[in-house]
Amino acid sequence: MVRSAPCGPLRGTSSFRKAQIATSWYTPFREGWVFASRLVGGVVQPFGPTPQFSPSSIVDREVARVPLEDRFRIGGVNSLRFYDENSIPPAGSGGLAMLQGNLELRIPTPLRLPFLGRIGIETYLDAGNVWARQGYILWRHLGSGTDESDPNLVRYVVGFGPRVDLPVGPLRLDVSWRVRPTPSHAKLQFAIGPSF
Repeated sequence: MVRSAPCGPLRGTSSFRKAQIATSWYTPFREGWVFASRLVGGVVQPFGPTPQFSPSSIVDREVARVPLEDRFRIGGVNSLRFYDENSIPPAGSGGLAMLQGNLELRIPTPLRLPFLGRIGIETYLDAGNVWARQGYILWRHLGSGTDESDPNLVRYVVGFGPRVDLPVGPLRLDVSWRVRPTPSHAKLQFAIGPSF
């Protein structure tokens, strides 16, 4: 996606390039087991003279040059479980670089609920973060550090939960724990539909 400097009938005010790529793999095993994985990454690059869409005292100067709805945010039942929807980075300010990975093992059971469907269990590992700028992504942020307030550390979450196959998609109850930067208590989240 590319937005350009003010021109044309709508006279846009922001100029940036945004690239995002996502890939998912589903590997079935015998007896209905499925290993699912997903990798998502993206960058936003503002260019040209653009206004500040957020006060630069609150968010990074470069981030403020991109409209809030075009910045990256993650968190929630379909991206980084345990966290609330779009809560990374904190305060909903968004960022210009994002990486996220999900690993999930879906295990069927012989149990069925009347009028609903088959019950299964899923276990998962989610990891990801949003950075203010692409240059802030460093190898050391992937595996060390325990300061939850450090916005550059990759967040890791593990969990499991039952799922019931409904006609509209699976009904899930996810029980998640934040492993890093700091371990946490369990958190419950409900969702309808596959995580990805």
